[in-house]
Amino acid sequence: SVVGQTPREWRQLVAFDLITRDTVWRRDLLNGWSAPLLSDGVLFTGSETGTVLALNPEDGSEVWKRDFGRQVRSTPVMYEGTLFLGCHDNRL
Repeated sequence: SVVGQTPREWRQLVAFDLITRDTVWRRDLLNGWSAPLLSDGVLFTGSETGTVLALNPEDGSEVWKRDFGRQVRSTPVMYEGTLFLGCHDNRL
């Protein structure tokens, strides 16, 4: 779930327990346009800062991150072990 919708503000990626309805963890992102992808036990998402994050879905901790230097606004796609993302400059 992404919280907040005004331009250039910090938003949060939030994990919920659907049974207890409790918030499990929150992580700040700048303008999180990218919907998260869960693949092989890792949660992937992009940020307007140009950062792609791989997160542990259990606690939101960072597994790795990579800065692409341009806004990531697409939802990640995993195909045969390769992660694909679209950037704001029309590059994949």
